[in-house]
Amino acid sequence: MTINKIIIVGVYNDKFNSLLELSLPIADIHVYPGLEKHIKKKHADYLPYVERIPEIISKPDYIGKHPTIENSIELNNARLCLT
Repeated sequence: MTINKIIIVGVYNDKFNSLLELSLPIADIHVYPGLEKHIKKKHADYLPYVERIPEIISKPDYIGKHPTIENSIELNNARLCLT
């Protein structure tokens, strides 16, 4: 993944809205410049998963509302994180 340009890593799935009782727009999901640098600096343990973001978005094991950010969700795929 490059850190010089915005990259589309997936599309928000309307199924997430149904499961979480939200009405977020169905749109592309972007990774912005600086993500890898931020991860390296603040969350180094998660660096191996940056390349797997598209897979996590398309095949999440867990979908939940973010506990502190309104209209924000969390996705996780434990299978991808363990490989």
